[in-house]
Amino acid sequence: MCFFYEGVRIFSGPLVWPTTDENGLHYVKYPVIGKNKVSVPTHLYKVIIIENDKSEPLGLGAFIVPNQPIGFEHSLKDFQVDLKKLERSSGIIFTPKLDTVKIPDLCQIDSCNLMKRDKFELYMIGRKLQGARSLKYLEKIWSEIETKN
Repeated sequence: MCFFYEGVRIFSGPLVWPTTDENGLHYVKYPVIGKNKVSVPTHLYKVIIIENDKSEPLGLGAFIVPNQPIGFEHSLKDFQVDLKKLERSSGIIFTPKLDTVKIPDLCQIDSCNLMKRDKFELYMIGRKLQGARSLKYLEKIWSEIETKN
C-alpha cells in the first residue's frame, strides 16, 4: 500500500478475547511463554488508513486476526470488522478527531487480498537476499531456493 498511496497509517496491537465453555460461561485464557512468562494474545488487530497527499483519509479498514496460522486461502476481508467493535474490544479510540463514518471502506478501494503462497515465498526470499551481509549467508539462501525448486 505504501507504494500506491501518499500516506498509510497503521495501528497494530494484541487482543485477548474470551472463549466460551460448554456451560456458556466466558473465560479469558491464553498461554504464556518463555522463562519470563510473556502473555500470548489470542488475536491481533490492525487499523489501516490510506491518505492522499494532503493527509486526508481515502479509505479505512479495521481487522482482527486470530493469533495462529491462517493459511493462504483467506482474504483480508474475512477478518474485517467494524471499527467501533474493535474500539470496544481494545479499549482504544483510534481516531477521536476523525469522522470515520464518512471514510470509504478500504476493501472497496484496495482489494484487501492477501498474498498467495508462491508470491509470499518470493517476497520472503527477496527480503532474505536484501538482508544478506556475507557470502556464507547468501550461499545458504541460494541453497534454500534450489531445495524448493
